[in-house]
Amino acid sequence: MGGIARRSMIEVGMRAHLSRKDWTMPKGCIIGHITVNDPDAYKEYIERDTPILESFGAKFIVRGGQSETVEGETQNRHVVIECEDYETAKRAYHDPAYQEVAEIRRRTATSTIILVEGT
Repeated sequence: MGGIARRSMIEVGMRAHLSRKDWTMPKGCIIGHITVNDPDAYKEYIERDTPILESFGAKFIVRGGQSETVEGETQNRHVVIECEDYETAKRAYHDPAYQEVAEIRRRTATSTIILVEGT
């Protein structure tokens, strides 16, 4: 088998091997536990944070909705935002435009925000 054909077979095999699901990078998540204290003012935060985070490829997996705390302390609202990887989640959260908008959340809600690397 010639060098070019052999190299092509190796490249195809490597691409197939690297595209397997178990070879993907772990996702990064921004998780928020929030109690909104001023719902009217908080609406501005939701309207403004979404396009900023989506510009980083972020996807809202959970945004509010029914929940039940079966153990421990909690807030009233829960948000899970998935990013391509942990570094992207960190860049999105620390982005100056997002931090400016996050001041609205800080004024209108009590929150815990967690950056986490998924599996």
